[in-house]
Amino acid sequence: MDREIIEKTAVNILETEILSIQDCLSPYVSTNDKTPFWDGSIYIYNSSVHSKENYEGKIEVQVKGRQVKKLKCSGNSKFTMDVDDLVAYKKNINGTLLIVVEFIDIKNYQLYYANLLPVDLHELFKNISDGQKTKTIDVKPIVSKSASSLKFVCLNFLKNSNKQANRRIIELNEMDNLEEINFEIISTKSGFEDYIKSNAIYSYGITKDTKEIVSLPLLRDIRVFQTIKQTVMLDNEKISFDFTMSSGEKDEKIIIGKSLVLNRNECRLEINLSGNLYSRINDLKLLNHILVNKNIITSSGILELPLANEDEIKNIKEKFSKCYDYYIEVKEMFDYFKIEFLTDFDMLTDKDINNINLMINLIKGKCLEKIKELKTYTVSIDKYTIFIMPKVEKNTVVGVYNLFDDLSNAIKFFMINEKGSESETSIYYTLTSDNIKKASNFDCSIILNDIKRVGLVKDTVIACNQFILNLLNAYDETRRKDLLDLANEVQKELLKFDSSDLYLLNEFQIKYRLCGLEIDDKIKIKEIYDRGNSFVKAGAAILLSNLSDYEIAYNELGQEERDVLQRSPIFNILNNITNK
Repeated sequence: MDREIIEKTAVNILETEILSIQDCLSPYVSTNDKTPFWDGSIYIYNSSVHSKENYEGKIEVQVKGRQVKKLKCSGNSKFTMDVDDLVAYKKNINGTLLIVVEFIDIKNYQLYYANLLPVDLHELFKNISDGQKTKTIDVKPIVSKSASSLKFVCLNFLKNSNKQANRRIIELNEMDNLEEINFEIISTKSGFEDYIKSNAIYSYGITKDTKEIVSLPLLRDIRVFQTIKQTVMLDNEKISFDFTMSSGEKDEKIIIGKSLVLNRNECRLEINLSGNLYSRINDLKLLNHILVNKNIITSSGILELPLANEDEIKNIKEKFSKCYDYYIEVKEMFDYFKIEFLTDFDMLTDKDINNINLMINLIKGKCLEKIKELKTYTVSIDKYTIFIMPKVEKNTVVGVYNLFDDLSNAIKFFMINEKGSESETSIYYTLTSDNIKKASNFDCSIILNDIKRVGLVKDTVIACNQFILNLLNAYDETRRKDLLDLANEVQKELLKFDSSDLYLLNEFQIKYRLCGLEIDDKIKIKEIYDRGNSFVKAGAAILLSNLSDYEIAYNELGQEERDVLQRSPIFNILNNITNK
């Protein structure tokens, strides 16, 4: 069959295919078209009524025919094009739809297509050298009654043609400057996954600096993910994990948890530990189960997981059992300090890892040369700060305590007054507002129980009051409700011992933060104002939002008292009032 007849046959097959759809496409393609690069257009309407009112646009097409003895059963085909043609298509800002018709005869054929949109041509010309005459490209099958039908191929081509016309195409190294990325697909709901796997996906972004809408490079290896939550019992322990089926054009993978990937095509298990401490431990438990049983239980039953030979399984077990033992040690260390450590291990610095190992060793009674004095120490790991106390036996440091643990039977703390007399007190009175904000092992119940246990005497009241003020300052910066509740409980203990006006004002400033002041509260505060000294008057005036009375009282204070007032949390209330 000569070339002219082949091209005529291809055009006739395409027209027949379009007309058989009886939908939104209308062919205007001719075998006698005089243009050197295009054979005509396909007009697109928004309904099966092809009127001017329903017209959406047109796409330029190039139709190529190829007579074959046997049609391919599935998959892509190849087509070789003249580079001169591609150069011409590149000058057309709306792109060109290439349709290749492979046929045995007029009734036995297969249609293929290739989008030659600006983004496609941008990618193609990266791999065309100077002087190159031809370029072989992939053409994808057009499949009737699917997401890859001619209708959806044309509809998606028109949508992306309109988006890419006169639009800049960025490179991968420019994607950090994007504040938004999106893509659109025209498909049936049931055909969405098929379209993603089988067709080109075009995406667009908005730049952060200029808000320019740009075209992105073609997305490669688009994958469809289906994730379900699974719970299994392993050694009488419930393990919850994500079970994800990932399918792409070339392979199918099962992702178990965060770290385990089974390539079903190659029966290969890939292990890349990731996530935080707890997800890694869970993944390693799942790994051990998979290696032993060669299956995993899902909601739909037992999924057999064929793996490599026994020697490889043994090597994997030996390698990752050491990882598991280490993560368990790390978990036990954080459990000792009652911390849920949620940082992704991949985000930890060398210093963080060294400090984790240090804490493990200190608990075991090792590396104790780091402790020189009997005092509170802090160790930082990422955003977590741990407060510890040396554990001493017979004047020798033998380990460390969690500062926020019940130490009543291990350590006693005393305050010595000017006369040399001792009073037992709580070590937590020494915590500054900065300590309170930072301490990741901070435990309100331990602190309150300790304060109730030691009680209050005249020499420890001021320290207790300062601790309450430190709690309030920390609350004002963090808005942690547990700190405000603790301040309220400690304040109740203080007022049992001393209900002087200064401490009563603290009760009211706590209530101000908790739920606001009522009329009866303000009456009592006014009474305190009337009988108080200048310092008390200044605090009372702030709670009453009486700025003029505050100014009078403040002006009567000395510089030292002014400094104390400005460091007090009641001054934060003043700042809130004046900033409204």
